Amino acid sequence: MSDSTSFFRALGGSDARRCHELVQEYRAEADTNGAELIQLNAKETDLKSLKHEIQSLSMFSPSRYFVLHSCELWDWDKSLFEEVLKGLGPQCRVLAWASKIDGRSAMFKYFKKIDVLERHDVLTGRALELEIHRRISNSGLRFDEDAKFSLINGVGEDLWSLESALQQFHGRERVLLADVQVVFPDSAGVDAFALARTVAEGERESVMIGLMQLRDNREIPLQLLGALQWQLRQVVRVGERIQRRESFDAACRAERVHPGSKASVGRALKNFGVRAHRKRLARLALADVGIKGGAGRAWWWLERYLIDICPIRSARTS
Repeated sequence: MSDSTSFFRALGGSDARRCHELVQEYRAEADTNGAELIQLNAKETDLKSLKHEIQSLSMFSPSRYFVLHSCELWDWDKSLFEEVLKGLGPQCRVLAWASKIDGRSAMFKYFKKIDVLERHDVLTGRALELEIHRRISNSGLRFDEDAKFSLINGVGEDLWSLESALQQFHGRERVLLADVQVVFPDSAGVDAFALARTVAEGERESVMIGLMQLRDNREIPLQLLGALQWQLRQVVRVGERIQRRESFDAACRAERVHPGSKASVGRALKNFGVRAHRKRLARLALADVGIKGGAGRAWWWLERYLIDICPIRSARTS
């Protein structure tokens, strides 16, 4: 039976788009191989009927590819399923598509046990964030930080638009913010980095106004926090180079500060010292923990953090 399992696939999950794409690839493979494509539905085709279909001779092609929809409706019978598997081989394959996968079902437990189940679920939260970063890293492309943030913001939860964008950037020596804006013209990356620059300078009133605008635009707090973290780290690195007696211009070039951001970095270093900016970054880590575990209070944590690190002028220290 171990050999025949390679000719049976079961797939399903909440990511219907991905499942549909895999079914289309399976159909294309059948067409390429000159095989007969036979589409069935578990509402009318139980395991016994499927066994009969597999054993029947084809009038059109010696090779057959079966697509069986809604396999979760099968009345499960392990022995009968194993008889179905015995009829499979290079000339007879089955792809069973489940509209819904119940992990408690004996059938899906068995599919998982024999390693024929492909589960494709829509990723959310931290899992989605990690998957986006993984795909960007695996693409081999080099991104400017503001370009990467804008890309992540523009993609949102749509991994397919991410794949499309990465393909469009293929062959570039480095992906710039302007490149991403061509693909995602409505991405809020520019506004988010504008907020980050204002935060670095510590102008509390402007920061609160910018934060409210981004909240009204339904931006994601955790992604905004990423922009803040990147901006403050850049300011700290420039400041550390100046402390090592590099000129401001040389430090900005070394840290790839965008020409349009140099003045902001200069104001940030003037308004706060490097030591103070390091403390602000440390507080950022606390905000990160609060946002990820804040039980729906992400915006509250972000606002609290920004108020904390943007004190009134008389309270600033270096």
